[in-house]
Amino acid sequence: MMTAYSTKSDELTVSRTNTEHIAVVQEFLTKFYLQEITFLAHLNSVYSIYDSERVERMASQLRLTFGADHDINHVRALLDFFSDHSRQPQAWHYINIDQHLLKDAGAHHLEPFTIICPECNQYLNINNSNKTMVYISYQRGKILRGIVYSLMCKHQKSNYGKNNVPVMIFPNFIEQGNNKRITAKSLQHGEIVYMGGKYAYERALIEQYTADLVTNANSWMKTVDSLNLQAFNSEQHQEHIGDRRTLARMMYMYNIVQFDLFLGTPHVELPKALDNFDDWVWSAYPRLLTAFIFFWSRHKEVIGSCIGNKCSEALVVDGHQKCRRRVCKIKDIEVQTDLFEKMLVGCCRTPAYKSEYCNLHFYKNAKSSECITQTTERTLPTRSHFSRFKKSRTKKERNFGATNCRTSKERSDAYIRKCARSFGVIAAVTNCGIITTFGEIFRTETLKEILQLLTNCIKASGVIPKTAVYDDGCHLIEYLHNHIGKDLTATPAAKELAKVKFSVDRTHFRNHIDRVPSVPDISLMHTADSISICQQVSNNVSTAIAYSKDPRSVDSQDTSKIPKHTRKRKHDQVIDQQRNEPENLLPSYTKTNWCAQVKTILERNNLKKKKKTTTLET
Repeated sequence: MMTAYSTKSDELTVSRTNTEHIAVVQEFLTKFYLQEITFLAHLNSVYSIYDSERVERMASQLRLTFGADHDINHVRALLDFFSDHSRQPQAWHYINIDQHLLKDAGAHHLEPFTIICPECNQYLNINNSNKTMVYISYQRGKILRGIVYSLMCKHQKSNYGKNNVPVMIFPNFIEQGNNKRITAKSLQHGEIVYMGGKYAYERALIEQYTADLVTNANSWMKTVDSLNLQAFNSEQHQEHIGDRRTLARMMYMYNIVQFDLFLGTPHVELPKALDNFDDWVWSAYPRLLTAFIFFWSRHKEVIGSCIGNKCSEALVVDGHQKCRRRVCKIKDIEVQTDLFEKMLVGCCRTPAYKSEYCNLHFYKNAKSSECITQTTERTLPTRSHFSRFKKSRTKKERNFGATNCRTSKERSDAYIRKCARSFGVIAAVTNCGIITTFGEIFRTETLKEILQLLTNCIKASGVIPKTAVYDDGCHLIEYLHNHIGKDLTATPAAKELAKVKFSVDRTHFRNHIDRVPSVPDISLMHTADSISICQQVSNNVSTAIAYSKDPRSVDSQDTSKIPKHTRKRKHDQVIDQQRNEPENLLPSYTKTNWCAQVKTILERNNLKKKKKTTTLET
């Protein structure tokens, strides 16, 4: 019964619940368990009142959940009774618990992933617990105060490990001494990830950003700005404004540890102090990069082919300059590799605060204390400057530039020394969309760095691509064949790379019209035989013009003595003659008829400009 005696007096207290309602609840308890009543009351708050089959749906859910076949009339009577909020006995509250406990740190807690000490196998309880106050970041920018509970074992109840260092068990790692030990079980524990410090992050937020990083161009700063804006627009509670540095550190730590565990490492040892994480990553970078190259270069063998027989048939190499960062302005750092005795790479360290130089080179430069220099006044270009630039550019376009290769990626040393940022990254991607290797560029996209990247990939994985695609492949293969065994060490990887055929994209084929195949969609194949042809084309344009007029007179006739108007008229006659020939009688792509071939290629591939351009003499 609901009546009770008061502790202060013998008077009988009055029940807060109506006796008739108590009798009805007792009647329901004879037909339903208490958990079934609360389950139906909760479903009653979920389904719409406009659903004509809501009672049948809830009875079906009750049957599927508890395995009890209740009368539909009993279910309807129970729902009708508890639907009236004026009655005191309610089986389900209608209070938003999350909103009610929003500012209560105890409601947002993280618990240890195990209660057993890994050293002495002792069971730990509340007497061994400690707590740490943290900020927890959720999706949509919500940041709340929370508590991280940990268990400490001093090995006092066991003879094993009495002299050992105490063990602290946290939600996602085990701390002992100056190290953190993370396993696959601890990393995947809970919906909140805590890696130390004062910040924890929702796992869904980490996975969402990881997916966005692969598919979208999202920076740390813009991501945090977006989260803060979402919190403002949706009125989410924020204990403080989100910071990009803490988010970036968590993303780096989580994904690097996850990748190391993915490679088969039993556990990952991290330094206890978060400030030492960068040094740990730098020391582990060669091992992780080698494992990355080996696994994804052989993903066809490890996890199976992704696109059938064409998986990993080609390797595409290209640079990406959008992910640039500030680097030290020391550009004359040399390293020695297995391929080159000396290779300029520049300093890769981040500059110190309010400086253009890193801490290592800060005191080596007299101008480092005056890193913010005054810029000289900029002189505006006059109209004559623009006109001279326009004329020179038009002249280059009208000349036989289509037979020259102008895809050199190297920049001048003066330009490189003025740059305070890196030059992005260079990556090698298979035709099935798998990144097999990558590297950061600190000076410029030089041929040495590309060769070093590809030879490292071959050496680490043992996989030799059948064909490779690079927009500057002509210069790359030329440099490789001309320098291997000289200033370029003839390593086994370099020898194998020299046998690989390189292709260029369709927008580059006009630079080598002597080697373009009959089908323009097929990329230009560079081999050792075509190196001399590429050089000869760029140096003998005048000879090609004379050859197009009279092939027999190349060796004997000096084209410089022919008047300009005569050479121009002869050129027009050759072009008109080739244009009027049938499709199947067009000349093949050989080293003859340069003018006709340029025009034919431009017409076949819709590359001809709208306004007419005249061919100038060389």
